[in-house]
Amino acid sequence: HGSTPDGTQVNQYKEFVWVKLYQSYDLEPETKDNQESEWSDISLESEFNFLQYFSMYADVDWSPDTNQITETKIGANLSDHRGDSISTAYQYNEESFETWYTRLNVRVTDSVMAYCSFENNLRTNDMVENIVGITITKACWGFGLQFKDTSADKSITFLISLNGIGGFGSQ
Repeated sequence: HGSTPDGTQVNQYKEFVWVKLYQSYDLEPETKDNQESEWSDISLESEFNFLQYFSMYADVDWSPDTNQITETKIGANLSDHRGDSISTAYQYNEESFETWYTRLNVRVTDSVMAYCSFENNLRTNDMVENIVGITITKACWGFGLQFKDTSADKSITFLISLNGIGGFGSQ
């Protein structure tokens, strides 16, 4: 329980589970080609925040027409009080991809954060994307530098932001 400045009691609740289950219906099915049904896949989205520094999510799409899971996203995040964290996720789409993603953030100082991420295609064992970067955040400005290596190209990105004015670079 908490209270407002005037002393009124306010209940405070921690959201530790969030679930959304839905399915849509196409009112004009004749406008779509090659669609087996007017009904979409049944989708379940969920988030779990049982502990202060640990969270998970799971999103699943299931086709009632084929009785198959068509898409899945499952992930978890572990962090600490300093802002260090590691996130990992598995993504699956029956038609195009199956990947594993991991990102590590390390707070070097109060104003400097280093990070790296890796994503691999589990079907072909190929690299999808690798990223290494650093951000510096001060009271009135920020700077970011990132190196990205994808299966298609390599890039170096920088971002300069002036708080209250905006930013310059690439996000």
